[in-house]
Amino acid sequence: MIDGDSSNNNLVGTSGNDLMRGFGGDDKMSGGNGDDCMLGGTGNDYMVGGGGNDNMNGESGLDKVFGNTGNDLIYGGTGNDVIAGGDGSDKLFGNSGNDLIRGNAGNDGLWGGAGADTLEGGDGADNLQGAAGNDHLD
Repeated sequence: MIDGDSSNNNLVGTSGNDLMRGFGGDDKMSGGNGDDCMLGGTGNDYMVGGGGNDNMNGESGLDKVFGNTGNDLIYGGTGNDVIAGGDGSDKLFGNSGNDLIRGNAGNDGLWGGAGADTLEGGDGADNLQGAAGNDHLD
């Protein structure tokens, strides 16, 4: 387990399967090669997955959450978030807020949630679904 605190933390994963929790502060989190679980907590977090199949949740704040090479599951949480998948087949959820969600490579699923969201599929056979709010699907 790799934990931050109420400060602005820089958390780096290992080659194993890590649980990373940012808690408070504007955290930078980088996953390793394992299948990581990353929880941003409060604050405006910047999160990047590693080589495994990662589960990432920005939670609250204006977060930037990016997948990597695995098949990632990403939740933006509350706030106006930027979410992007990587090379794998990712599932990307915006939740509330006006989110920008990009699938990039792979066969991705993108769900906007509440708010005026922009969903961009990218390469692959993608499924894009808006919800409440004025959404833009591309």
